[in-house]
Amino acid sequence: MFLALVAGQAQADNHSSTIALNKSETQLLNINQDSHSVSVFKVNLGANNANALKKLAEIQVGFEPQCVTIKPDDSEAYVTTADGNVSVISLAEGDDQFSVVKKIAVGTEPRGCALTPTGNVLYVANHTSGTVSIINTADRKVAKTVTGFNRPYAVAISDDGDGDDTDETIFVSDFLAEASNSDQSEGFDTGKRGVIRAFPFGLAVFLKKNYLIAVSGFWLYG
Repeated sequence: MFLALVAGQAQADNHSSTIALNKSETQLLNINQDSHSVSVFKVNLGANNANALKKLAEIQVGFEPQCVTIKPDDSEAYVTTADGNVSVISLAEGDDQFSVVKKIAVGTEPRGCALTPTGNVLYVANHTSGTVSIINTADRKVAKTVTGFNRPYAVAISDDGDGDDTDETIFVSDFLAEASNSDQSEGFDTGKRGVIRAFPFGLAVFLKKNYLIAVSGFWLYG
């Protein structure tokens, strides 16, 4: 069971991205797919109030990193890698700073990742295995693997600002489209529609059918 932090604490990055700025806006992390690494930059206020970057480290994280997100207390970052892991990077001062302190095995070819507002839970979209891993960031372990997705790709999580994860909604986009209800051929894009799955926070909810929102172009279908 996950415990939410109290209201008023820093909140997490709540959508998939290849670049992340920590909450204190002092460090910027960027993934480098070709070099299988993450670069860490110090953010400085330069001349004329322009932000200047100074590279602090480049960290080898695993094969083809895909997504990075930072815990709201700025202590750790989480990076999905195409070799089926989430690399946990320590950002806190100390002997382990800017190093991978844990690799969490997830599904095949994880892509998008997002933290709940408190940073207690990490959702990871496992593209090729068609699953979503739910990770408890306190013990850095997978608490649940959810099936039934069609090449999940990106993740976003709502944030109503009350410091309670349990009333938030998780959104996961499928990479592959499904046939629409129109009479057009499935062989054309106009005969298919994309899918975003939306479901409330928690574990037991996955025993029920997920809600579907189908997207075709700029139109939504119920």
